[in-house]
Amino acid sequence: MKLDFFLFLFALMLAFLTGNITYSIKAKRQGGLSDLQKIQNLHLEMQEEIAPYKRLDLNIEYPTQEHLKLLTEKTNITKSNNLILDSTECLRTKLNQISSSFINKETLWMGFLCNQIESLPANFFKTPPYISTKGQSFAFMRLKLLRNQLRRIKWLERNAQFMHIQELKSLHWPTSSTQRFLINLPITALNDLIKGENVFYTPDYYFIKNGKLKYFVLENKKVERFFARSGYSYDNTNKGCIFKINSICWKKKQQNIQSFLSESIVVLFIGTIIILSLTANSFFSRLKRKKLDEERKKHALRVLTHELRTPIAALIVHGHNLQNYLEGLPEDVQVEILKIESQIYRLKHLAEKSQGYLQTNDQKLIHLNPVVISSLNDFIYEICVEYTDKEITFNEAPEDMAIKADPYWLKLCITNLIENAIRYGKAPIVIKIGQEHNQINIDVIDQGLIEFKNIKDLLKTNHTNSKGLGMGMNIVDKTISEMKGKLILMPNPTTFRIQLASYREEEHE
Repeated sequence: MKLDFFLFLFALMLAFLTGNITYSIKAKRQGGLSDLQKIQNLHLEMQEEIAPYKRLDLNIEYPTQEHLKLLTEKTNITKSNNLILDSTECLRTKLNQISSSFINKETLWMGFLCNQIESLPANFFKTPPYISTKGQSFAFMRLKLLRNQLRRIKWLERNAQFMHIQELKSLHWPTSSTQRFLINLPITALNDLIKGENVFYTPDYYFIKNGKLKYFVLENKKVERFFARSGYSYDNTNKGCIFKINSICWKKKQQNIQSFLSESIVVLFIGTIIILSLTANSFFSRLKRKKLDEERKKHALRVLTHELRTPIAALIVHGHNLQNYLEGLPEDVQVEILKIESQIYRLKHLAEKSQGYLQTNDQKLIHLNPVVISSLNDFIYEICVEYTDKEITFNEAPEDMAIKADPYWLKLCITNLIENAIRYGKAPIVIKIGQEHNQINIDVIDQGLIEFKNIKDLLKTNHTNSKGLGMGMNIVDKTISEMKGKLILMPNPTTFRIQLASYREEEHE
């Protein structure tokens, strides 16, 4: 009887301690891969459930880089209409016209102001550059010379689209709903639009990229309520972030201990009853197996919370249809369409992997499908091709080698290291392959400074400066560990090394 009572008290105490430990783990502010994937999926759900405030497409009114300068380039708006130049400036302009075999747009405009030419070409204001060296658009300066109100109105109707957005704001003359929207955005938001940030927000609006210079714009208050229902919040600070996406600091909402315990009490007491009938060894093995099984299923269910297969299939069909028109499109548009198609297949691959997680009894957080990659040089070269616009050098191994690994997860880890080097390191970036004994080393090197001496010190720090949709060093380290490898940090120069076991075909026959 005493033994039974002792076992009951022991089980009750163990259940209480288990609840506190579980809560402390749940309450940790460090994010994981599952949180990142859940937020990505919530973005997809939100676009279907919430009606947009606006579908923004800058390609229509700002199709070229010169047009985009009318949004971001600094402008010098003055109230004065006096644009007449003094004799010295006019003489200098005349000398420039005489001495130069090519008269640029600026010289032509100065000649017009000095009455050295009677009129400007018909398409003068409609061709780039649109902004003069004085910091104002040519169209805006011409407007200031007009005195007749009727002529000014007609001029605005024809040429407002070639003026800077801030000039239009000063004139109270937006010509379209897009310009009326852009006029009230802060300059930081306009810069984020031009840079093509995936997600960002202002006090009033939340922007989600869905194409080149295309954005799904939602009211920020609705977005905050949507994410709050799933236990997340965001702001633009650097405090308490589980990770950052661009400039957005994502946080997990604090859980109430009573609420958490009330949800877990049934499981805890069932575990207590099982403990009374099993040995301590059986209890710990059951608890460990149950915890791993729940973590794996939660990981997969977060990815599959929305039925991805139907929209993915539709996107693939639309992508095939677009290929019939590729030859008639400009080359840069063809490249963007192919990139979109590549991302669609990437999403399809992720959905298929997530579905496989639910159907397997594997107790690991991620399910690996290792295959033999016959040429590591070719594999990494294909990754580097995606960064042709960056200062990245790939030093191929003199003797190519094979490796057995999951291509999807290995590429994800290498890509994350490259993007971290681009964002936080210093160019040039060098990627090289080496082999020591039975280990293959994949190094990503940049010339920046890092305050940590090794990967252990780095992972101890709660990072809050992550900007992209990258996994983060903590998750890269865990993923490489699942692949039976090791992530190593070496400073001066900053080098992140992925170390994996080498593969020889004769050893596996």
